[in-house]
Amino acid sequence: RDTMSLMRRWTSLAAILGLLTAAPIIKGLTRVQHGRSHLRGARAVGSPARMSAQARPVHMVWFTGRGDLRTHDHPGLHRVAEADALCLPVFVLDNRLHCGRQETCLRRLHAAIVDLDKEIKSLSGGRGLHFCGGAADDALVALARRSKATTCHVVSDSVETGVMEVVEATTAALQAAGVEVCGWSNELRPGACGSQTGSQLPRTYAEYRREIRHVPVQEPLPPPASLDVAEFGKPEPIPSAGTCLERSMQHSKDAARVAQIRSAFVTTEPYDHVISTWAGERAALGALQEYMALGRDAFADKYFGEALLPALDDEEPEATYLEDEEEDLALAATPARMEVEAEEGGEDGVAVAVAERRLASASVLPLAPPSLHAAGQQWLIADLPIANGAAANGATDSKPRLPTVGSRLALREAATRALTPALTLGSLSPRRVYHEARNYSRAHAAELGPARTTLEGQSWGRSDLGALVDVVEWRDWYALLAANEIRAAKGAAKSVDFGAEAQGAPRALPEYRYWRWGAGYLTRYAFWDSDESGEAHGDAPDLLFVHGFGASAEQWCRLAYSLREQFKAAGQRVPRMYAIDLIGFGHSEKPGITLTQHVWEAHLADFVTEMMAARPFVVVGNSIGGGLSAGLASNLKEICKGLVLCNTAGRLIEPNEYVREMEEASQRTVTKRTLGIRDDPRGLPPYPPLPFGGQPLLDAFGYVLISYLRPQVKGLLRQYYPTVPDNADDKLAVSIGRDGSDPGAPNVIASGQKLPPQRPLNELLCTEDGFPGPVLVPQGALDPLTGPERSQSRAKLLASLRSDVTVRLLDAGHCPHDEVPHLVAQEIVSWWPNVA
Repeated sequence: RDTMSLMRRWTSLAAILGLLTAAPIIKGLTRVQHGRSHLRGARAVGSPARMSAQARPVHMVWFTGRGDLRTHDHPGLHRVAEADALCLPVFVLDNRLHCGRQETCLRRLHAAIVDLDKEIKSLSGGRGLHFCGGAADDALVALARRSKATTCHVVSDSVETGVMEVVEATTAALQAAGVEVCGWSNELRPGACGSQTGSQLPRTYAEYRREIRHVPVQEPLPPPASLDVAEFGKPEPIPSAGTCLERSMQHSKDAARVAQIRSAFVTTEPYDHVISTWAGERAALGALQEYMALGRDAFADKYFGEALLPALDDEEPEATYLEDEEEDLALAATPARMEVEAEEGGEDGVAVAVAERRLASASVLPLAPPSLHAAGQQWLIADLPIANGAAANGATDSKPRLPTVGSRLALREAATRALTPALTLGSLSPRRVYHEARNYSRAHAAELGPARTTLEGQSWGRSDLGALVDVVEWRDWYALLAANEIRAAKGAAKSVDFGAEAQGAPRALPEYRYWRWGAGYLTRYAFWDSDESGEAHGDAPDLLFVHGFGASAEQWCRLAYSLREQFKAAGQRVPRMYAIDLIGFGHSEKPGITLTQHVWEAHLADFVTEMMAARPFVVVGNSIGGGLSAGLASNLKEICKGLVLCNTAGRLIEPNEYVREMEEASQRTVTKRTLGIRDDPRGLPPYPPLPFGGQPLLDAFGYVLISYLRPQVKGLLRQYYPTVPDNADDKLAVSIGRDGSDPGAPNVIASGQKLPPQRPLNELLCTEDGFPGPVLVPQGALDPLTGPERSQSRAKLLASLRSDVTVRLLDAGHCPHDEVPHLVAQEIVSWWPNVA
């Protein structure tokens, strides 16, 4: 009995001790459950119920800089919390992903990384991003081994060819090292048609919208409540943007040549000095909130009154760089960011306020010479009185207002330009943008009215918030379109052009690749490789094909086939060949910005430097692509070895008349007058806006014209191919008709009313700054678009410009390269010794 009594006493005491011990555990479990509710499935970090740090697995989160530089709506970070793992956030500066691009892109990337590091430190109590340089596959495998990481989380929905190759190679290397790789996506509607796990993508955007009309956009995840960042070694400090740029120069064999070409022809985007301040997560979210609060026009008036910075004096250096903290503060300084910091108070608010004041001084900004790209945009607004007053400050009142910056831009331009870089870097989630716009619309619809807030389709114009939604919906569509084509090439999906019969002359099927240009506009291009290795190819020029209005890279497949055959028959090396879909055409993105000849020339120049590594090249252009090719040859004359113009568009003047024009302009070319538009607005004729209707009328005109022409595409093509109408086959007609149905296509038409004064072909081919190399003109003498007489007289006039302009009249229409590709190829191969 004594023994049993003693056991009962010990049992009671143990029960009491058990309850006392369990109390904090129960309390901790309650906190975990609360955190789980707040994070929509993500386990709260740092609760007492967790296993010890020594027993917890380590998960790497690889930030690639392509759609993932944020803490909000980042599935990888949430999966780490769900797994109760230690987080190792990593960024690898990989030349294959981040270098060789515009300096502006690298500076935006740097600003976003610095901001991400601060956000991670705020969530983890001081431990930030693990930064390193080198090849991502080598660096991450080595890091995984040292840290004993079991899993790596990475965004996996990029359609950029170079990014996909690096992610796939790194994934394979990690898996071979025993690391599980978990991908995640930025898709608005994961699982819907066209997505990574969904059904076949419909042919057109309208069909796609009908299929997904009942599929909601996925709710964005909030930032994690906190992060347990693994303590692992001493990470490399994030270097300054200038140091990152120097590294990219040192580790790229093409860097010196690319830098030289970039300095000769600058392609800086309009408003770069403003947009780059919104690269980081907090600044991007602030810009989004400010756009919604001010509205489209007031936001544009406040921030987009200057498309380019003042030109530098000759005595000043071409660029002034900020270093380290000074640079970070300047990049972070925006009114939206200041409001956030001011609310938090303390030294940070003061520092950012000081940074904004310093931002107003050109001496602390990364400066570059003005670009034609930015100057062409400045021309649109050069006559507006925006330097002071209500329009410049975004104020609104009931008094009659003068024309504003917003009234000159495309309906979606302010939102597109402001947010595209952040969406591309990933410092802003597309799902967050969509739901912020929808929530703001619901909250303020009665107050602001449908013109500001409606998200539904409109018969006239587009609301401010509707334009915001279009930015992310359109980006999503073009990414899905690209992903579908990539899967179709692997036999895993049908092409959107399926069922269209190919007829006529044979085509050389290319490899279609994708690249994001500048701020992040998705671009498709076709590539035909040489039969020679890179070393054997040497300095032999590559070929670049530039299509005409409404066409795409697909129209060059027949010429590529004929060139390959005839180069081989002549015993000459077959050059590498590229054909680009200009933005606004083909499968490339059709963003809601003003598209001009200077935009397309910058697009082409950056393609040559980034995708063709600034190697020597010969450019072949048709119709407006001919005019753009002449501009490209002039802009990159150091590496352009020849120019081929097939029924080119562009202003062409009698030589004597051109001499008189130059005398009247005091010998200043259109190029010089355009670059000087900010300081001398009267150097060019002013932009003539529509007397009524504005941008909504221009968009409506584009929509009506496309709707009228689309059913007639096949018949019109056969007219333009008078000698060989069978080459105007169903495949070409279906491709052109489908491309014209994409979102943003009407804006391409509308932009035609806003083209700055053209640089005449005389200037591009005959002046001191023009292209000095050989020119070939295989001219379709029967061109029904201009009329045969006009076509032949233009060819004769081109021949009179210079002695080394070779003209060949062909029995063909407006597109001789596709109608009689064997004849055009014959002329190019015969002429090739002049350039090779």
